[in-house]
Amino acid sequence: MATLYTVGPATFGATAINQVTGSDYNAGLEAVLLAADGSVSPTFVAVGQQAPRITMETTKVGTVLTAIAAAGSTISSPSALFSTTLRKRVAGGRLSVTTDNVSLSCTDGIIVPRRLSIPHVPPASLSFEVIPITSNQANAPITLAVNAAAPTPDDVSEIYCVGDVDLGATEIDGVMDIEIDFGIAERVLMSDGNVWPSQVCIVRQAPTAVIRTTNADLVNTLTVQGTQKTTCTIVLQAVARGGLRSGTDKTITIPDAHCVVRSIGNGDDSMTEIVLTGVYDGTNAVISIA
Repeated sequence: MATLYTVGPATFGATAINQVTGSDYNAGLEAVLLAADGSVSPTFVAVGQQAPRITMETTKVGTVLTAIAAAGSTISSPSALFSTTLRKRVAGGRLSVTTDNVSLSCTDGIIVPRRLSIPHVPPASLSFEVIPITSNQANAPITLAVNAAAPTPDDVSEIYCVGDVDLGATEIDGVMDIEIDFGIAERVLMSDGNVWPSQVCIVRQAPTAVIRTTNADLVNTLTVQGTQKTTCTIVLQAVARGGLRSGTDKTITIPDAHCVVRSIGNGDDSMTEIVLTGVYDGTNAVISIA
């Protein structure tokens, strides 16, 4: 009989990453295939190198983004470990409550935010990526276990949607949705003939935000070529159970950004797209959450 699994929660250090809506494990394996002496098919195969990754998506945006930080964080032992669970489905579609789930864990590497989607209609969602490495080539960067305990169920407790948007002293209204790309580029290094990476570092962060609004006259404020704005803020508005907008909001801040109207639609449902490109102001983080 076929066995089915679904997404489960994760942990990073002391932070529980619940409300997971998507999870993907990529083995990142590059094989060496060799054929010789005129052979049509290869007669030799070996692992050239392997750099696995785990990508996840969650609606618990405020807690998770605060924990991993807008600039990413280091995974390390013993206080900043990462682990996630694939939950087993049993006959009838229920979830297993015994120790037959699958877990993936790592003790070294980095965890970085990738994209934050903030719609007018909740929920907002955050995608992030785990990039594991190993300091000991006797141990793989990721440990997989097939006898993992069932995770503790968690209620949906934290939901957000679009809130106030301010570009410096310019308040943006009519906002329908926002897409933030944290713009992190990393380098993963394998050397000395080793299969697995022993080093990973962030080499660049150039965040961008695309704001879609019904307000087309912003091109007059921002000008055709765009303008530099300081202290640009995007509020993640908390949504309470029952649908009301109340609770603890979170604020994304880009201290220095070039803001330009990228496009203006011309239909009944037309949207104006504003693009923010964050730059380092010499003091503050290029993007942060509080």
